[in-house]
Amino acid sequence: MKLGSTLSAKFSTVEELRVSFHGMAVNVWENVIPWRRFLQHFPNVKALQTEGANNYRIASTLLQIYENPDGLSLLPALEQIELGKYTFSTHEKSQCEPELVAFEPFVSARRQEGRPVKVFLGPYWSYRG
Repeated sequence: MKLGSTLSAKFSTVEELRVSFHGMAVNVWENVIPWRRFLQHFPNVKALQTEGANNYRIASTLLQIYENPDGLSLLPALEQIELGKYTFSTHEKSQCEPELVAFEPFVSARRQEGRPVKVFLGPYWSYRG
């Protein structure tokens, strides 16, 4: 994920980042993307939105990144994560508490470092799927 200096400079000003996964290859893309290297290009992101992604995998990936010694510098401005519905999920919004709970270790680690982050279900949850 090498970026030109102009593109990298533009990415560094982004405050809202939306990551969307659609189609049959969603798990392939989630497993192939080098998330740490991708996210390091967005140091000023305050709001991260996901759509069509496996929220459990996102929670696990963020925690793994954050637990590494250099992971504390990742997404230093992050204040909130808005979760969208996993494309292949069939459950209702009321049954999604476990997906929010999956983020608790990440939220707790951020809180302990003085970088609190709020995780919630986005408004588009109710009309997708």
